[in-house]
Amino acid sequence: MTAHGNIDEAGPCVLLIGGDVTGDLGARAARAAIAARVRRACAGCRIAAHTAFPARDREQLGIDEAVRSLPDALSLAREGAFDAVLWGGGRLLHDGAGPLSGVRWLLALSALRWIGRCPIVGCGPGIGPLDSVWGQLLARGILRQFERMIVRDERSSHCVRRLVGYQLPLSVAPDPVAGLEAASYDDAFDFLRSAEGVTLAENELVIGVAPRPGPIEEPLAAALNRAAAGQRTRFLLFPFHAASRYDDERVCEGLAHGLVAPAHVLRLDCAPAMAKALAGVCDIFVSTRFHAGLMALGVDAPTIAVSEAPDEREVWRALDEEDRFLEPGEVTGEEGVDILEDILRRTADRRDVIAEGLARKWPRYAEGCLSYEHMLKLVLTPP
Repeated sequence: MTAHGNIDEAGPCVLLIGGDVTGDLGARAARAAIAARVRRACAGCRIAAHTAFPARDREQLGIDEAVRSLPDALSLAREGAFDAVLWGGGRLLHDGAGPLSGVRWLLALSALRWIGRCPIVGCGPGIGPLDSVWGQLLARGILRQFERMIVRDERSSHCVRRLVGYQLPLSVAPDPVAGLEAASYDDAFDFLRSAEGVTLAENELVIGVAPRPGPIEEPLAAALNRAAAGQRTRFLLFPFHAASRYDDERVCEGLAHGLVAPAHVLRLDCAPAMAKALAGVCDIFVSTRFHAGLMALGVDAPTIAVSEAPDEREVWRALDEEDRFLEPGEVTGEEGVDILEDILRRTADRRDVIAEGLARKWPRYAEGCLSYEHMLKLVLTPP
């Protein structure tokens, strides 16, 4: 195939689609994790990905070929280039995404299935909530295109069963990002110095923060300043979502301006494995982004989450960390700054004990990601 790349016919080839991989580091991390599972499941399998950044994604995500558009993907599928299409990378089907997103996925997945005659496989998406009539109709049509699926939480599983019953082989595993391997600790420190211009000093408390825009910004800054008072502190700010409608970088810049201790907005121009390792240099981590928090937990960083998503709370509950999970309303309420400051101080005081506990509990939790390998072997291994 020469018009769109160098996908050869010597071995199997999969196409990765799904997620906002232009500006969402979490979705890119999911894609990197899925690509690694493909290679473990099928040695020699080539990986193509729908992406607008082919050079970056070849280097950082380990893909072999880039497909710049869905029409290009359909053209390749017509030629029989793909042995499977893998769909994943965050919460992909929910009312908040709007009907246009649902229509797009319905058209793309049904066309790939019927034109390419290859299985469509779900790799850890989040599904729901889907309460609108249009959302349910579109989701039902989309889900009927799949040969099999793993979803990332029980709520997604219940949503799928409610829409299509038991005709779709379905199981539950942790989000693929839980299985992403981090770069080494030494490499993370080197990257901080060389690429980010940050040198950490001894005997300082390093607090990582992955914020998001919204009412939480002001109380978050106030609580962080209070928690930093009286001790040597440095903040590392992680802008996980760079898309214009979110603009975490702007939020990080504003937060850095309002913090009294040294604060650094990381560029995160790196592979997801390095971003995960950078979370590991933090003594404690505060996350309003699910994948940021998941990556921090995976490197044993005591992590405080602020989220209204019940499925995200389930992860902290599974790790017996629910006392460090807050609803946004708890932080923005009248006593929110006091509540968050208290949790920050208690987490900092017990950070070594908490980290040791995570080191024991995390491997068992992340082991659930082996389900992706088992599924991919079924799909990619000839009968």
